[in-house]
Amino acid sequence: MLQIPTPIFRKTLFTELIGIGCFLFGAVYYYSARDRILLILSAVVFLCSTIRALLLYHIARKKAYEIVIGTCVSVSQKIFGKLKTVKMMDDDGKETTLQIPKGSKIKIGERYRFYFQKRDDSINTEIKFLDTKLAAESLLGYEQLKE
Repeated sequence: MLQIPTPIFRKTLFTELIGIGCFLFGAVYYYSARDRILLILSAVVFLCSTIRALLLYHIARKKAYEIVIGTCVSVSQKIFGKLKTVKMMDDDGKETTLQIPKGSKIKIGERYRFYFQKRDDSINTEIKFLDTKLAAESLLGYEQLKE
């Protein structure tokens, strides 16, 4: 049986549930108000979320993700921007800097496991903003580790 990491499973499940919820809302509203455009848009959202959920499942099944495990030693974020910088230190003392979404709740001194989608290293845009954005978009999820 395939073991999918909990954060990736949750992301896959919630992505599909959001699509189903949008479609059900669109269908109910269509039957009450005969709004065909909202029904079509909700069907498109459902289709896109289903495709995204299938891609996440494919990543989990093929184990096409990288894991970063360590203790958070610093968190910094800019006032403007959607990302925060997290520095992690593993058990060997190696420090890794990650770019993650600003809404992530990371505490200094806690151990975490981050899951990132593997990227093709040949993709290098030479544009710092775009490279940072691609790295942050590859975050599949994270979990706090209990000691």
